[in-house]
Amino acid sequence: MDLQRRAGGSPGGRATETAYEAHFEELFTALDDSTRLLPVAALPACERAVGTAGRELGDIRTARAAMSNHVINVVLRLCRQGEKRTRQCGLDVIDGLSAAGACGLDQVLAASVSLG
Repeated sequence: MDLQRRAGGSPGGRATETAYEAHFEELFTALDDSTRLLPVAALPACERAVGTAGRELGDIRTARAAMSNHVINVVLRLCRQGEKRTRQCGLDVIDGLSAAGACGLDQVLAASVSLG
């Protein structure tokens, strides 16, 4: 049996999706802790995180609510360091975070506005 079939399908298949769903918290913790410029490729990961976690980002009974600040921080950093298109996509992700009721979003945005 080849490795691809043992893993549950194609490289972009269900096994990959399940792994992302189970471990994206580690990705965003690492990105948030990084002192380097973030890769633009992190933006689709942010979109996927919001789509995967959804309302759990705002439900304090879940672990995903605790990590919502990491996603928020990564998106805001991408917006600050990116070009116009990146900022527009980042704002779409922030809209998704808002719709999900992500914990801490209001406070982070208010602090960002007050800093100018």
